[in-house]
Amino acid sequence: MPRKISPEKEKVQVPVPPKPDGLSVGLRLFVIGFLMAVLLIPAFLMNFLVEDRKTRKNSAVAEIAEQWSGGGQIISAPILSVPYKQYFKDEKGNLQFNVHFAHFLPERLDIEGTMTPEVRYRGIYKVVLYRAQLKVSGAFAYPEVEGLNLKSENVLWDSAFLSLGMTNTKGIENTVRIRWNHTDIEAAPGLTCKDVVASGIHASVPLADNVRIYKFAFDLNHKGHEFLEFVPLGKQTNVLLESAWGAPSFVGNFLPDSRDIQSGHFKAEWKVLDLNRNFPQQWLGEDKQDVLPTAFGVNLFVPVDQYQQTSRTIKYSIMFIGLTFLALFMLDVLGKSIRKPVHAVQYLLIGISLIVFYTLLLSLSEHIGLGWAYLAACAAIIALILMYTKSILASLRHTGLLALILSTLYAYMYVVLQLEDYALLIGSLGLFLVLALVMFLTRKLDWAAVGKGQVKG
Repeated sequence: MPRKISPEKEKVQVPVPPKPDGLSVGLRLFVIGFLMAVLLIPAFLMNFLVEDRKTRKNSAVAEIAEQWSGGGQIISAPILSVPYKQYFKDEKGNLQFNVHFAHFLPERLDIEGTMTPEVRYRGIYKVVLYRAQLKVSGAFAYPEVEGLNLKSENVLWDSAFLSLGMTNTKGIENTVRIRWNHTDIEAAPGLTCKDVVASGIHASVPLADNVRIYKFAFDLNHKGHEFLEFVPLGKQTNVLLESAWGAPSFVGNFLPDSRDIQSGHFKAEWKVLDLNRNFPQQWLGEDKQDVLPTAFGVNLFVPVDQYQQTSRTIKYSIMFIGLTFLALFMLDVLGKSIRKPVHAVQYLLIGISLIVFYTLLLSLSEHIGLGWAYLAACAAIIALILMYTKSILASLRHTGLLALILSTLYAYMYVVLQLEDYALLIGSLGLFLVLALVMFLTRKLDWAAVGKGQVKG
C-alpha cells in the first residue's frame, strides 16, 4: 500500500530567486545621462525667457530716462571760441573770405557738485535717476592767436563766445547765468559752432586787449540717468563730486585721486592735468580735436539685477540636475534606502521640477527681490521633490538625508552666485569635494555585484 504523506511534509521550501533589480547599473547611468542632456534643452530655452523679461525692463527704463532727461550726461564746459576770417581768391581772382573758429580752453577748471538719486517705478521695474547741482568756476587767459599763426586784424574779437557742451540739454533745470569777470551773461540755447561738441548752450562774452585773465563762474542744475561725466578741458581740472548713493561705479578715462565710500554715501575727487590728455589748450576748428573720449565721472551703479543673476544660475543647471540625480542614484546603490530602483520617468519628473525652479526664481524676483525669491523657489522645489520621492525612500531618515543634500546644494549655489569674482574657484572646489565624497563612499563597492542585483550596500 502506498505510504500516506502528511500535509506538513508536502510543503517543501523552494528557494525564491531574487527579483531582478531592473536595468543594470551601466544602463541606468546611461539613461540618467541621456535624461540630463534632454533636460538641458528647456534649461537653455529659459535663457530666452530671461532675455525677454530683461528687454521689457530695458524698454521701460529707456522710456523713463528719455522722458526724464534724455539719458546720462557728459559735461564739456566751457570752451572759448573766437571767429576769424580766412581769405582766399575765387575763380575770378577776387578776394573772398570764410569764417572759421579758433578754440581756447581754460587755464583752470573747478567743478563741485552733488548728485541726488531718485528711484522711479514703471510697473514692477525700478529706475535710478538723479538730480545734479554743479558749481563750475575757473579762468581763461587772453587768447593768444599768434600761437595759431593768425593775424590779430583777421580775428572777430567782438564775436567771441563760450560753449557749454552737454550731451543732452533736456535735463537743464535752471537759467544758466555766467559770471564773466564782473559781467553777468545769460546763456542761450544751442551752439554757435559745433567743431568741438555737438550739443549744448552758449553765451557771447566780451574780450578786451587790456584784460589778460577772464574769470568765470556759473551754476548748472540738471537731471540725468545713471551716469555723470566731465571732460578735462582745463590746464588743470579739479572735480569734487558727492552723492547719497552707496554703490558708485567710477567710469571713464580717469579714476578718482581720492574717494570715500560709505553706506549710502560717497565722495570722490579728481585732479587731471593737460599733460594727461591727448589734445592741446588751443587749436583751429579745422584741426578737429576729439575731446569726449577723455571724459571721466561716476555711474550710480545698480548691483547685478535679478535677470543677470538668474541667467548665471541657469548656467549651473547641469550641476543642479547632475548632483540631484547623483544623490538619488547613490541612495539607490549604497543602501536599502530605496524600495525599488528609481524609474527613468521619475528621474525625468524630478528633472523637470528643477527646471521649474528657474521660472519661479525669475517671476518671484521681479516682485520680492532675488534673495527672498531664491529662498522661496528653493523651499518649494525641495518640498515638491521630497513629497514625490517619499514613496521611493524607505525611511524618514533617508528622506531627511535627501532634504539635507538638496538644501546644501542650493545654499552652496547661492554662495557661488554672490561671490562673483571667486565663483569659478568656489565652484571648482565644490565639484572636487563632491567627486572625492562619491569616490570615498564607493571605494569598496562591488559594482559587478550591484549590476546583478546581488548587493544593496
